[in-house]
Amino acid sequence: MHRSRYDIGWTRERGVAFKLPETELMHVLIAAAIVGVSGSFVYTMIPFFHMFYALGRDTSKSEQTKILIRQSLRRLLVQLNVPFLFVTVPLIVICTQAGHRCFPFSEQAFVLTQGSGKNVRT
Repeated sequence: MHRSRYDIGWTRERGVAFKLPETELMHVLIAAAIVGVSGSFVYTMIPFFHMFYALGRDTSKSEQTKILIRQSLRRLLVQLNVPFLFVTVPLIVICTQAGHRCFPFSEQAFVLTQGSGKNVRT
C-alpha cells in the first residue's frame, strides 16, 4: 500500500509541536530577532574594545599596571560574553532556520531528539 508523504500522524507521538505561519510579519519578526540578538552582543563588546584602546593610549600608567588591567579586562570579557554566546549563537541559528529554511535540520534534528530511537525514519 502506498503511504502518502503528507501523512504526518506519527508526529503526534512526539508530543506538543507547532508550526510557524509563513507570513511576511513572521519573516520580519524573525529578522528583527536576529538583528536584535546580534546587535546586543556587539553592544556588550563595544565597552571592552574601548577600554583596551584607551588603555593602550594611556601614558600615565606603568607597563606592569597595564598588563594587570588587561588581564582583568580579558577575564571579565570572558565571564560576561561566553555565557551570552551560548544563548545568542543557537538563537541566531534557530531564527535563521525558521525564517529562511536554509539549514538541513529536517532529518538530522529529528534523529538527534529521539531518545529511545523509535519513529526514526531511514
